[in-house]
Amino acid sequence: MEKGKYGIRLSFYAVLAFVFALLGYTTPLFLLAGVVIIAEKNEWASRQVIQAICLALFDRLADSVIDLLFDMFHFVHMIPFIGTFWGTFSSLAENIISLAILIFGIIGLIRVSKGNEAKIPLADKFANWAYSIAATQ
Repeated sequence: MEKGKYGIRLSFYAVLAFVFALLGYTTPLFLLAGVVIIAEKNEWASRQVIQAICLALFDRLADSVIDLLFDMFHFVHMIPFIGTFWGTFSSLAENIISLAILIFGIIGLIRVSKGNEAKIPLADKFANWAYSIAATQ
């Protein structure tokens, strides 16, 4: 894989972005995105970092929605059987989403470490769209 303007392999930026996304470190992830998009100006690395950001934001968004639903219907826990079902359902939903994020993150991490496109579903299309906007400005 080729090196960027600062002598760092471009795949390192992408791998680091996916590591940050999987660990939930959004602030360093956005700082890394700034370095890659603004300073390095490499299309491939920028699109991979944007995909990692999409993964991290989807994880945060899904957790927020489930927590909001859980808080809105907190009274359901007082109802026998239904409260148990609701708690089990919300926990199961959180775990399934977390597992999906983990799987897509690991797949993306492995792909970018080899210098290939991460190709995270939906995030790939968004990254192409977002990079085309960022590149024109």
